[in-house]
Amino acid sequence: MILKLLKNRLGSPSLDIQQQIANLPIAKLDKLSDRLLDFNSENELREWIKSNLS
Repeated sequence: MILKLLKNRLGSPSLDIQQQIANLPIAKLDKLSDRLLDFNSENELREWIKSNLS
């Protein structure tokens, strides 16, 4: 569902972004879902993922 919403917001995310999202723990996916509408570019999304991988 998150990927579908991101696609509507930013266009299709790159494969590496899709894989990184798929590997996020449930708690991080929940945080990501809260922030979905804050992203204006894939770069912003990429930075959020990078800072939330650990």
